[in-house]
Amino acid sequence: MPDKNFFELDCRLTKDMEIKVTKNGKTLASFGVCFNDSYQKDGQWIKKPNFWDCTAFGAAALLSFHKGELVHIEGALSLDTWERDGKKQSKTVLKVFKIESLGNGNHSSGGNSSPGPQGSPTPRSSPPQAPRPQPAYASPPGSDTIPF
Repeated sequence: MPDKNFFELDCRLTKDMEIKVTKNGKTLASFGVCFNDSYQKDGQWIKKPNFWDCTAFGAAALLSFHKGELVHIEGALSLDTWERDGKKQSKTVLKVFKIESLGNGNHSSGGNSSPGPQGSPTPRSSPPQAPRPQPAYASPPGSDTIPF
């Protein structure tokens, strides 16, 4: 079986997307995300926040999201390595290939944060509004049937 390197997360941005252009002219965006893990200890639920640095590429780097926004991201894990003062350093980074808004968030930063049209990628001035998935048991619109 071949190796598989893929993740998808629903999380909140911890900082605005920072846009960079490489020497080759490619656009990438750096940002941070956080999501909570929950576990039970001594009968009480504990939430443990997980903070990750992300780099978006391609079409995902051309979208604009802000600190506090709830997003769905998909991508791959990557180990960045470098040397500082003769010591090797490394950090796992989430390489993001797809990012979608999951609704209104905390638009605490400036800029245009109005939602874009459903289902279409929108340039940096306004993030897209992701369509909400319908549950598998949902009845068609206008139907008066009960799904059970």
